[in-house]
Amino acid sequence: LFDRSSPPPPLPPSHGPGCACARARLRGSASAAARCMASPPSESEFAEALAGLLAAPDGAFVAQPGEPSAGSGAPGGGWLVVCERARDEGGGAALELAATNCIAGLFRRRLGLAALAEVRQDAGMADFAWRVFLRLFMAALRGDDGCSMEVRPLASEPLAAEAPASVELVLRFRLEAVVLVGRVQVPASVPAPSPTPEVDRYMQALRLFVASALRA
Repeated sequence: LFDRSSPPPPLPPSHGPGCACARARLRGSASAAARCMASPPSESEFAEALAGLLAAPDGAFVAQPGEPSAGSGAPGGGWLVVCERARDEGGGAALELAATNCIAGLFRRRLGLAALAEVRQDAGMADFAWRVFLRLFMAALRGDDGCSMEVRPLASEPLAAEAPASVELVLRFRLEAVVLVGRVQVPASVPAPSPTPEVDRYMQALRLFVASALRA
């Protein structure tokens, strides 16, 4: 039993955000405790790493991945992928990916902390710091440092002839002699127009023009 006349034992030293919040509550500082709970370290680390990797004024770049593997059913090939800074629905840091080959339609998806954490975990990289994972993610989009990206259209039904309902970005992360693979599905945002000979000729010419402009 404790002696009621003696002062309470000192609080243990803090060893993390949870202890800091407990100390704040025991001292009667509800506002300090709320601040501790509102800013988990992983979220702040994610935002800082993302801002550092997309530090250009426009915070965007265009990638030209290699041609899809044989049998992937990609209409037309020649994909372009745009990656740019964005904000998720809650105002947090995010990436927005847009992909097109000027023929199959326009595909777009916004990836915040939760979505990219899922990609990181599925690639077997859950223990990687955000700074390291996002650097490899950008390297795969750009095709740098032995990393690469492939675009695979996904039809709504097997062997369907219509435009794909989404595309899958297959990201290969090279770590010395090991290659880890991550996948991101990007749904259709603007469908392609109904195919006609005139539309096909225009789309093919547009794709060649865009590709030439990017190489200039």
